[in-house]
Amino acid sequence: MKKSLITSVAALAVGLFAFAETGMYVKLKNGETFRHNVDDVEEVVFAEIQKQNPNFKFTKLTNNTASVAAANPEIPLTGILITIPSEAEIDGKMYKVTHIEALGFGKSVASEEIVIPSSVTSIGDSAFYGSQLSRVNIPSSVTSIGNGVFAGCMKLADITIPSGVTNIGDNAFADCINLIYAGCTNLNNEVSIPSSVTNIGDNAFRNCKSLDLVINNTERNVTVGRNAFEGCKSVTWEIPDKESTGLQFEVSGTTAMVVKGDYSKLDSAFIPSKVKINGNVYTVTGIVNNAFNNCKSLTYVKVSGGVANMGVATFSGCENLETVVLGDGIKKISNSLFNGCASLSDINIPASVTEIDGSAFEGCASLASIDIPANVTNIVEYAFYGCKNLASINVDDKNTTYASVDGVLYNKEKTILIQAPGKLQGKFTIPSGVTNIASGAFGSCEGLTGLEIPASVTSISEYAFENCTGLTNLTIPSSVKNIDYNAFAGCENLDVVIRNAEEDVTVVSGAFDDCKSVTWKIIDESESPLKFKILTDSTAEVTKENCVEGSVTIPSKVVIDGKTYSVVSITYQAFKNCKGLTNITIPSSVIKIEGGAFQGSGLTTIELPSSITSIDHTVFSGCSDLVSVKIPSSVESIGESAFLNCTSLTNLELPSSVKSIGDMAFDGCTGLTNLQLSSSVESIGIMAFYGCTGLTNLQLSSSVKSIGASAFYGCENLDLVIDNSEDNVEVASKAFLNCKSVTWKK
Repeated sequence: MKKSLITSVAALAVGLFAFAETGMYVKLKNGETFRHNVDDVEEVVFAEIQKQNPNFKFTKLTNNTASVAAANPEIPLTGILITIPSEAEIDGKMYKVTHIEALGFGKSVASEEIVIPSSVTSIGDSAFYGSQLSRVNIPSSVTSIGNGVFAGCMKLADITIPSGVTNIGDNAFADCINLIYAGCTNLNNEVSIPSSVTNIGDNAFRNCKSLDLVINNTERNVTVGRNAFEGCKSVTWEIPDKESTGLQFEVSGTTAMVVKGDYSKLDSAFIPSKVKINGNVYTVTGIVNNAFNNCKSLTYVKVSGGVANMGVATFSGCENLETVVLGDGIKKISNSLFNGCASLSDINIPASVTEIDGSAFEGCASLASIDIPANVTNIVEYAFYGCKNLASINVDDKNTTYASVDGVLYNKEKTILIQAPGKLQGKFTIPSGVTNIASGAFGSCEGLTGLEIPASVTSISEYAFENCTGLTNLTIPSSVKNIDYNAFAGCENLDVVIRNAEEDVTVVSGAFDDCKSVTWKIIDESESPLKFKILTDSTAEVTKENCVEGSVTIPSKVVIDGKTYSVVSITYQAFKNCKGLTNITIPSSVIKIEGGAFQGSGLTTIELPSSITSIDHTVFSGCSDLVSVKIPSSVESIGESAFLNCTSLTNLELPSSVKSIGDMAFDGCTGLTNLQLSSSVESIGIMAFYGCTGLTNLQLSSSVKSIGASAFYGCENLDLVIDNSEDNVEVASKAFLNCKSVTWKK
């Protein structure tokens, strides 16, 4: 075996360069070791210790250790090879170099290779970020590769990850676009991650587009962060044998489904993307219904990215299950998937999920928070029912179907309150604009002690407040028309006051079971923002008064000077020009709404009660914010200028009961694009649809006998079809002037 002796310091650089790329060990007197590649050379011994390199700066860490960084980041470190010393002299004392500082070198490294001594045990975050390195040998003394250490090293092609490394941090090799292989003797052109690695951080190898990555472990033993391998050329995991998984499989063709686990000893379950069965490799596509139902031993589950389907109640009743890691292939959190998993405290919902089914997490009492990704479009009722320690439900801002406010789940429009977190404490005010409290929304919120329901709410669904034992007093506003099954069941300390007459609210059996008391209380005039006028001994009407704002409910009955009256009408111009009025609830006791009642108001939606038989003149004229109108089947006529210049109205369906449409009824409704007229309409008045430029297609039935002057004047985009002959319909002048086309079918 040959040995070489280099005696001069000047020969140091020459000696290292000469043996570069050779694979031999270069050993200094101070114990420093470098790896090269000539088998017949055992070591190189230098006669003296290398002098301190002025390109480095050293900082004391302890009494005998130091960190290293570039002396001046602005001055590039050049040359083919840069060697970090294992020792440094500081104030006349020698210190062992054990740490490379965060951001220590970065873009200052313009060299192809850097040699890290075996004395180094840790490398700070982003230490070599954006450097020009093409090759790095990490010594076996390093056990963790920190966040962003080699991120942006776009020339880096060769990296050796030693077997002692357990952690590869976030963005560690992100954007290393030329990274291909580990070690110059690796003929497979791949980076090999040793089995010692148990954690790979977010984006660790993102955009390493030349990289074939081999992980010498199974997915069950490694925690992989988000997008860790996104953009890599390939990622290969060691494929486990069926016997090592503790699972039973059902195979079909080249695919397999997990059907059961070994309950007697299974404390953790890894669902692999591939599995070897009798020497053949199968792609695992899913887990069948109830596969792990009531598996008491199970505490940890990891599902690989290749698995797309998990059946109904797959992990239901796994009361000791604590942690679940779901791969990106999952599309749906199935019905009752984790129902009754009382110990579940840690779970991710991948971006691939589009649906969370009913009772999916019901009874997960240890779950503290849940994140709903952007792609989820369907969350079924009771998905999070009974999650008593759930403090927040957080929805991705990019989600187009759902939203969250202060941890409470709503639909995107915030008209439906879907789920309050089970750990909700104290008093809660439901936001104005919410119209429906969904099934089980506050179920088992025992810490809820106070509740304010706004006048916009019209419906309280089943089990909405079941077992809210902390509630003591509640007033339900007169706007609420439906209270469903068991809505307040089990609220044993609750005194309820319902501000309405019993006949005006549908209350399903069991709605108030076990409540302390329920009191119906007709609203007193003095308590209402509205003013009333007595009409007869038993009736009253809403009279014209100062404008009201927001959502308003007209009561079916009102107490005036101690006497109860039925509210039967809304007077002429009662809410004219009330711009702050956005929504109004009208009870079925009202049989007449007089002309101009809501003229020029800020109404956005309106639902008329079935007690109304006609829409009077100018009732909604100039309501430019009115988007939606629901006309009941009791209405027979629409009066003059009833919806004049309602420019935001886009869709309108007239029930079969409507026989006449008055003059200028929809004049200037430029936003109206979809109009459905019933087969009962007999007359269409003068300028009824004048200037409705948004209309494109309309069919008039044979029931129409008269069409007034300029009825469709200026409907320039309208193709009008009339199911009749011209001699059977009385058509006034300019009725169809400037329409796109008019076709008589008979």
